[in-house]
Amino acid sequence: MVILGTSLAGATYLTMTVTNSVRMNRNRITATYFAQECMELVRNLRDSSWKQNLPWDCAFRGIDGRLDDQKVFRIAADPDRIPSGMGNPQTYCRENLGMYLEENPGSFSLQKNGSVFSHEAGEPTIFDRKVKISAVSPVGGASAVSAKFTCEVSWKDGDQQESLSLSQVLTNWKR
Repeated sequence: MVILGTSLAGATYLTMTVTNSVRMNRNRITATYFAQECMELVRNLRDSSWKQNLPWDCAFRGIDGRLDDQKVFRIAADPDRIPSGMGNPQTYCRENLGMYLEENPGSFSLQKNGSVFSHEAGEPTIFDRKVKISAVSPVGGASAVSAKFTCEVSWKDGDQQESLSLSQVLTNWKR
C-alpha cells in the first residue's frame, strides 16, 4: 500500500510539473511571437515611409517634427483612432501608413478576437506589449540617422511577472 501511495504521489507531482512547464513555455513562445511581430511592424512603418518618399522616421516623429526620444507607445491599427493634425507631416505619416504609434494609450493590453490579436477589441489576454524609441544619433528632424526600438512583452504567469524584450536599431540607410 505504501509503494502504491508513493507511486501515485510521484506520478501526480510529475504531471503537475510537466503541465506547469508546458504552460510557461507556451506563454514564452507566444510572447516571443508578439515581440517579433512588433519588430516587423516597426520596420514596416519605416519602409512604408520610404516607399512614399517620406523621411525614414516620419512615423516616429512627434508634433514638433523631432524623433520621439524616450517615449513609450503601442502599435495601433484602428483607423477611427488615428489622430488628425491639419497638415502636420507627422500626422500625415500616421494617417497614411495604415497603422501608427499611440502615445499614452492608457493600456498596453493585447486583446484576442477569434484568432486575431490587437490592442483595440476582443477578449483580454495576459499579455501587454509596448514599443520604446531611443535616439542613437543626435535627435532632431532630418539629422537623426538611427534610432533604437525596443519591443517589450510582459505577462503574469501564476504569481510571477514575466517579460521579454527585443531591440533593433533602424537607420536611414538612404542618407
